[in-house]
Amino acid sequence: MRVSNSQVSDAAKRCSEQINLGVITGHVGKWVAIRLADGSSDGVFYDQRADAIEHQLHESLCCYVKIPPSGMPPEDAERFMQVNRAFYDAGFRLTDPDDERHPIMPHTNEEFIALMNASRRNR
Repeated sequence: MRVSNSQVSDAAKRCSEQINLGVITGHVGKWVAIRLADGSSDGVFYDQRADAIEHQLHESLCCYVKIPPSGMPPEDAERFMQVNRAFYDAGFRLTDPDDERHPIMPHTNEEFIALMNASRRNR
């Protein structure tokens, strides 16, 4: 599923801005908690994902991003937040990428659409 610039929510734009700010300010490899409701953050870059979770009201209110060197465009932030919302709604959560247990992430548009459709059926 390709997300066009006109389909990008304000939440995804805020998420992207926070992640890109982490790149600009030298926080690559640190963690940021992004609120799923509005894409905002507490503005703190954490050393560990567990620290980011600990400082939130509830783990499932946020998605947690390890700041990549390349940043994150708003379109990718939109998809990332959609996947996180779908997992939480279905009773799952994304794991720490440094943990050896990982959900299988879709690689093609068709797989992403199937994942989103399955999460909607499970509601």
